[in-house]
Amino acid sequence: MGITPVDNSSSGYQQQWSTPIVGVAIVGVLGVLLLGAAVFTQNNAPGRVIATVAGLGALAVFALALRRRPRLAIEAGPALVLGGLRHPEIYLPSDIARIRTTSFSRIGRKVHLLELDLRRASEEQFVVLSRWDLGADPRDVLAVLERYRLTG
Repeated sequence: MGITPVDNSSSGYQQQWSTPIVGVAIVGVLGVLLLGAAVFTQNNAPGRVIATVAGLGALAVFALALRRRPRLAIEAGPALVLGGLRHPEIYLPSDIARIRTTSFSRIGRKVHLLELDLRRASEEQFVVLSRWDLGADPRDVLAVLERYRLTG
């Protein structure tokens, strides 16, 4: 008896990338633990303030990472979908000026970023996504976007 994978998601995306849910959950648990430490810390007012601020910051990152899922997706058509705070933003191939990867050295290792230069009638938007945002190597994501001819 085998297990058949089933996609129960309601999204109609052909491909999507977002922050790994395990990483998001760890940040949420860390935020709760920091707030718990702030509550139970006695006789250390500065430590209580630092733990509270750090806990609230971690919970804010947790909430944003959950809200912006998926961070980047390809919709049928094809169209590019960026996860936003209020609602996903959809960009047609004509709205994409350029998508590329950049890399630089950071703390002794090479870090890759996906840069999206998007233009609509009167507004321009420059979005930078990292491995944390995408849950995958930005170079691999760029290869998929090139396959769908969404690189501008």
